[in-house]
Order: sequence, then C-alpha cells, then structure tokens
Amino acid sequence: MDADLKRNMEETCSKMGLTMADAFTMFAVKVVQDRRIPFEITADPTPYDS
Repeated sequence: MDADLKRNMEETCSKMGLTMADAFTMFAVKVVQDRRIPFEITADPTPYDS
C-alpha cells in the first residue's frame, strides 16, 4: 500500500475511533456475511489505446 494512502487511511479511521485493523476486519466480516464486495467494482469501458 502506498505510504500516503496508508497515512490517510489511518487518519480517517482514527477520526472514526477505529484502527486500520478494525476497518479491514469490518470489511472482511461484511464480505463473508453478504458473499460479495460491499461496493461496486467496474472497469473503464474506454480502451486504453484510444
């Protein structure tokens, strides 16, 4: 993970009273409960070479 992304994630989690480990655990629990990623993942429909 990029150092800036990690720092921003830690700061954001801290403001919510969480650690990064807490946030990733919450993510994992949600994935297991719902058997899906809890947000939409899409690919850019525009070809890279255009």
